[in-house]
Amino acid sequence: MPAAVSETFLRECHLLLEEAGTDLLRFRVAQELGVSPEQMITRQEVALGPPGAFADLRVLAPGRPPQFIEVKVGYEPDRVVRHLARKYHVPPSSSALAGHAGRPGLLVIADGVDAASLRPAVHEGYDLETRSTAEFLGQMQEHGIPPTLTLDAEGMRAFRAAIDHAKGRLAFGDAWRDDDLQQALVWHFGHVRVRRLLAAHGGDSAAAESIWPRGTFRSVTAVLADLCSFSSYVRDTRDDQIVRDALTSFYAKARAAILNCGGMLLQFVGDEVIGLFGLPERQDDDADRALECARAMLDIGASVSEHWQRNIDQVQAARGVHVGIAVGDVHVLDLQPFSRARLGAVSDAINLGARMLAAAQPSEIVASTSFFRGLSNGSQEHFEPTEPIEAKNLGRIHAWRLRG
Repeated sequence: MPAAVSETFLRECHLLLEEAGTDLLRFRVAQELGVSPEQMITRQEVALGPPGAFADLRVLAPGRPPQFIEVKVGYEPDRVVRHLARKYHVPPSSSALAGHAGRPGLLVIADGVDAASLRPAVHEGYDLETRSTAEFLGQMQEHGIPPTLTLDAEGMRAFRAAIDHAKGRLAFGDAWRDDDLQQALVWHFGHVRVRRLLAAHGGDSAAAESIWPRGTFRSVTAVLADLCSFSSYVRDTRDDQIVRDALTSFYAKARAAILNCGGMLLQFVGDEVIGLFGLPERQDDDADRALECARAMLDIGASVSEHWQRNIDQVQAARGVHVGIAVGDVHVLDLQPFSRARLGAVSDAINLGARMLAAAQPSEIVASTSFFRGLSNGSQEHFEPTEPIEAKNLGRIHAWRLRG
């Protein structure tokens, strides 16, 4: 690693490159398979099985085995080997394979290594391939991503701008103007969903206005997740940069989880994130997609906490996140007069979801009965009823619990 590149800077670089891999490779593989990008399921921080071992990315495509991706740009070759050996020395767990059959793939994006040098660190059950940074970026040139990357602040800011522009073009096509409304739609919904929503609303210049949610929406699912023992972690962390790194990682990956499951990111509140499913239109599988998002949050929280714990002295009593889910009406409103870029919400679903969140233990999901009833039979099988929950201003609530 170059001396001028700090660990914090390198970690932020990896977050951005993981985002690029999640979002843009989704389109590339979908084109190769002749399927829509919505059929591609991408997820960050997937628990592989060994304690503390999480894949950077997992891509699921119809009819294909899972593909795991590790972004190790800027790492020295021996460090790449150590990281892979810790994560991939044994076959992945059945949950990491997500029920997909076949031999999983492992793509390592790093410089100075090849498959032969990495093979001893990776279990033979993986199909292993490597790609240099230049090769990785070269595959994205068709989306306007520059083929070179410099590991400095100016270079990464230019890469960030190129990624954002590419997403806008993928979402809006020639209508991309980079205005406040378009930026807000991509931020809250993600470019994949914006592209689909625009097509469903005619795809003309007025379509963006028509999909910007305002008003009252019925039977919306709210997913709330926050980091366990956050105050304790902060109190026991001497370096404030470690706190900032952990929160940036949590924010970026939690947003990706919501968008990749077809939800809307509403907001972050401290160490808590709120996602909504059923805006601006409901879908039959809103509940199951919200549950998939919640499960992804459990892995993200576990990974963030694991990394944080490795960087502080005091052993923390709790790790991961806890999640609350509920269904109800949502009233969406502008936060500024005539604003098309700032929105807020007041909601029965968020209010009840907060009560479910408070009742959840680390690595648990607690959901309202109305949400539970909307799940498919296969998803309901994993829940068990809780004791009645005393919810402030709401009375006694019957709820359901799923342990991670």
